[in-house]
Amino acid sequence: METRRMAKPSEEEEARERERMALVRSLQSTFYASPDEHDETHTLLSGDDDPTAGIKIAGSEYPSVLEKLPLWRVPWSELPGRSNVLSVHQPAYTHMFESILRSPPSEHDRMNHGNNKKYYVGHLCLPGGKSNLHDGPSGPFGLEGHVDYLENEEKRMAQERTAVIGTLLQIVDYRRFQDGKLLLLVQAVERFVVTQVHRHVPYSIATVEILPDIEECIHIRTQQILSSNHHEGHDVEHLPDGTTAETNNMASSNYWLDQTEAEASKIRAMAVNESFAWHAYEYDATMSLPIQNTHDISVADVDGTALMRVMPFVPYSSTIDPSDIPSFTHTSSRDQPSTIVPEVTEEANINMMFSSSNPEKEEQSLEKQLMDGGILRRGKGDMGKYNDMTLDELEVAVWMYIEQYVLVRKIAIPQELLCLLPANQKWPSSFCLEDRATRLLESSTNFVRVASDTDDYPSHRRQRRLSYAAPSLLERISGIGMRQDLLELHSTHSRLVYVCIVHSRCLIHHARHSSLTIPAM
Repeated sequence: METRRMAKPSEEEEARERERMALVRSLQSTFYASPDEHDETHTLLSGDDDPTAGIKIAGSEYPSVLEKLPLWRVPWSELPGRSNVLSVHQPAYTHMFESILRSPPSEHDRMNHGNNKKYYVGHLCLPGGKSNLHDGPSGPFGLEGHVDYLENEEKRMAQERTAVIGTLLQIVDYRRFQDGKLLLLVQAVERFVVTQVHRHVPYSIATVEILPDIEECIHIRTQQILSSNHHEGHDVEHLPDGTTAETNNMASSNYWLDQTEAEASKIRAMAVNESFAWHAYEYDATMSLPIQNTHDISVADVDGTALMRVMPFVPYSSTIDPSDIPSFTHTSSRDQPSTIVPEVTEEANINMMFSSSNPEKEEQSLEKQLMDGGILRRGKGDMGKYNDMTLDELEVAVWMYIEQYVLVRKIAIPQELLCLLPANQKWPSSFCLEDRATRLLESSTNFVRVASDTDDYPSHRRQRRLSYAAPSLLERISGIGMRQDLLELHSTHSRLVYVCIVHSRCLIHHARHSSLTIPAM
C-alpha cells in the first residue's frame, strides 16, 4: 500500500498562516483583556460566574478557602510534590487556561510578589475524561460540593465516580503553540475538597477548601499551647516526643476529629497559612520549560527527553534556606482572625478568597464529616503492626523498604526522592542509600539535601512529602492505581502505613514468584 506524504507548506502558505495566527492572537488579547468597569459587552460574554470577575484579597497572605477556582478534570490524579507538563488542546480548557494566564496581577500579587502573578488551577480525577465531562450533577460523574455529594448515596456507592478530593496546581511556566494549543509546566502543591460548584460548562468552577494533614493541624495547636504556657509563665510537662500532655492526646485522630468546625476551622486556616509559606522552600520557583520562549512554538520545538528533566518531582529550592521562612505558629490563636472576609471588586483576576470556614455553626469538623461519608479515609487494607508506629518509626520503615526495592529492581533512585532521606539517622551497616546521598551531595551542585538535623524545617513536612513521593517507585507496575487512594487518606501517618503495606506485599510476592506485581489490598 502506497504511503502518501503531506506536502511541505510553501513559503506563501506559511506566511498566510502566520498572518492568521497573528490575527487570532490579537483577537485573544482583546477578548481576555481586563474589562472596563462599565463594559457591558464583557459582562454579557462572561456571566456572573466567570473566574475573571475577581475578588480582592484582604487580611491574609495565604488561602484556606479558594473561591471560583477553575477546575481541570481529567482521568488521572496528581499528588502534592509532583510536577507535570500538560498539553492542553480541548477548546474549553484552552479557553480556561488563557483566561487564567491573561489575567493581570491582583492587588495581593502586587503587594506580596511584585508584579509576578501566582496562577492556580484545581485538578480533579474524572474517570473517562471528556466523555463523562458533561454528566449531570446527580450522575456518578457530575460534580457536586461535598455536602450534596454526601447526601447522594447512589453516587458515593458507584464503582466509578468523580473525585471530590483534588489537588491545587500552580502554573509556573507555559508556551503557546502556533495552532493555539498550550503547553504548561505545573507543580502540585496542596490537596482540597470541593465545597460548592458554581458552574459546569464550558468548564467547572468551584469553591474549594484546602485540606492539610491532621499532623499539620496538630503541629499548629502544639505550638500554640507551648507558646501560651511560655508567655503565661506556666510549667510545661514534657513528654518523650517533645510535646505536652495536652498535645500528646491530640496525636489520636479521634481527638482531633471530635472538635467542632468552629474550633477546627481556625487551626486548619493557620495550618494552611504555614503550608503555603513553606512553598518557597519546598517548590523550586526557578523551574521552567526547556523550550525557547521567543515566539509561538511548533511541535518540532518540543524535546520530549528534555521535558522529562522537569518531571515527575518538584525539587526543593537551592537558594532559599528554611530558616528564612516566616513562622505562623508562635502567635496565640487569640491574635489570629477566625474569619477573613474578602472585599468583592470588579477587578479582573482569577480569584482566591483567603478565609477559614464559618465558625458560627456548632457542627462536626469538616474532616469528621468527610471521613464519616467515606470521602476521606483513615486507612486502606489491614494496617497491622504499622498502625501503632510513630511517624519517625514509619519514616525509617519506608526507607528500609525503598532500599530493598531499588536493590531488587536494580534501579536508580530519583534525586528528588533521595533528598528526603533523614540525616543523622542511625541506619544498619548494610544500608546503602545514605552513602548514595552523601556522594551526590559532594559531587552534584543540583542535589539539595532536605534539612532534617535542625529545628528550621519540621520533620512532619518532610514526612508528608515522602508519603506522596515514595509510591512513585511502584507506579509502573501493572495493577497499581494508588494516587487517588493516597490523596483520600486523612493523614501523613495513614499514607506512610499504606506505603509500607504496598512495598511489603510487593517484595513478598517477588520472593515467592520472582515477579513484581502487587496483590489487591
